[in-house]
Amino acid sequence: MGNRDAGCRPGSFGYSTREVWERCGAFEHGHDVAAKRCQDEIEPDRGGMAMTRFAIVDTDPVPYLYVDCECDPTPEAMGAAMAQAFGTVMGFLQRHGIRPAGRPISVYHDYDPARMRFRVGMPVGADALRAAEAPLSGDTIPAGRALRCTHVGPYGALRETYEALERHMDEEGLTMGAVCWESYVDDPAEVPPERLRTDIHMALG
Repeated sequence: MGNRDAGCRPGSFGYSTREVWERCGAFEHGHDVAAKRCQDEIEPDRGGMAMTRFAIVDTDPVPYLYVDCECDPTPEAMGAAMAQAFGTVMGFLQRHGIRPAGRPISVYHDYDPARMRFRVGMPVGADALRAAEAPLSGDTIPAGRALRCTHVGPYGALRETYEALERHMDEEGLTMGAVCWESYVDDPAEVPPERLRTDIHMALG
């Protein structure tokens, strides 16, 4: 699969705030589809967490507005960084009357075990990218093939799902692409940790 350290291997700890979920209308964007997929494809429980089976999918472009984040690779540090970043992004969208086009996401382009660097943002319509101004930037996750699964369980256990994903890629002879991203399906203020769903997409080379 190549040099993992040169690719994206976040194993991160997703985070979304009550304010984010109230404003983004996240449950209007694929919530029922994700729920049905989880029911159909769920793997056995693994110590308080589970995941859907891996699937190779063709993804559409995802325009998004984001804030760059950098922090220590701990649940506490990443949670704090994401909370602040989501607040900044959602405040900007509200001030400019921009409606999110999907659920909250985090995007990863590289992996450093000593320091996490990632983007926290919201999908938007392509036209909204022109509104980006500091500290926000705009970008688009390109269309292409990706390996997809849904992590079910606490955000702190995401690393185990990424390790399973890497093993699957090795077994299937798949190569990492330039980006991977997480989409946070459930509101953690409403859903218990063991049932939280995080969609993971790993772009394929």
